[in-house]
Amino acid sequence: MEKRKPRYWYLDHTADIGCEVVGRTKRELYENAALALYSLIVNREMVRERQERAIQVKGVDELDLWVNYLRELLFLVNGGNFIGHTVQVKEMRRKIITCVVKGEDIDFKLHGPFREVKAVTYHGAQIERTSCGWRGRFICDI
Repeated sequence: MEKRKPRYWYLDHTADIGCEVVGRTKRELYENAALALYSLIVNREMVRERQERAIQVKGVDELDLWVNYLRELLFLVNGGNFIGHTVQVKEMRRKIITCVVKGEDIDFKLHGPFREVKAVTYHGAQIERTSCGWRGRFICDI
């Protein structure tokens, strides 16, 4: 019996994109991270502030809060078809953040091009105080 060659190939594929964010304050860092995330997905400048979504996120520690916050913002997109233009942090405590996201329902014609971001991962996630304020990193699975 003749052994056949496989009829498939494996492809190298980069499925992640990382982002580094800075802010003078921790509050500004979180607000800037939201802008960075939403700018990965659509042309954020085309998003209007027509609606608001209030979110409250908890974490067991600072890194967990950072990742959970970004995941909740992403859930508004993937689970709620809502894209933010701006985010205002209303309250920030050690393990809880409350904010308001201003934006609108996603319109692919208006906001395009659209990049699907599947998840924000713990891999490579960082948040730290620096001499200039705060710095954070996150990695998205695309």
